[in-house]
Amino acid sequence: MNLQSLVVVILRLAALKFLVTTVATFLPQLIVSGQTFGSSPFAEPYSFVYILFIAALITGAFMLWSLALLIAQRITSGLQHELSFGALSRVDCYSIAFLGVGAWLVAVYFSQVLNWSHYLFRLAAVGEAAGEESFSQVNGYDVSNSVIPFLIGIILFLNARKWAHRVAERDERTEKLLPQQNQT
Repeated sequence: MNLQSLVVVILRLAALKFLVTTVATFLPQLIVSGQTFGSSPFAEPYSFVYILFIAALITGAFMLWSLALLIAQRITSGLQHELSFGALSRVDCYSIAFLGVGAWLVAVYFSQVLNWSHYLFRLAAVGEAAGEESFSQVNGYDVSNSVIPFLIGIILFLNARKWAHRVAERDERTEKLLPQQNQT
């Protein structure tokens, strides 16, 4: 394991966190605004700017992920490249990162999801007429702001090793294609 690979893992972890935060924050707002303005979120002029802003943030996260190797080469140029992590490979580092982020998201949002689940089940148990009125007053943004990161955390946690293998293999193929800078 070298320093450049560790920087790539850290940059991709930051890109993943940035993407999860962006999706968890803005997707529910976009859904709520689409319901507020009618069938099209493009009905209001500022909605289009808002959607462009969200697209730019998501594109930024994907660019950070895609350019992580080039950025890591730039950051680590002129530094000693070999690190001793024992038997940890790149796949192991990605697995730890995906498992860590997934477990963190599940742990942070579990109580909120449990609270909302309990609240919604209690509303459903009240009865149809009273429940329908209460359900209409539930803020979908608040519910989805808790549920989306929780589900992303579960997906990351369950698929960590498989995705780590894919990303590490892709990194190795990309490193072979890119010209290496002087490693002194």
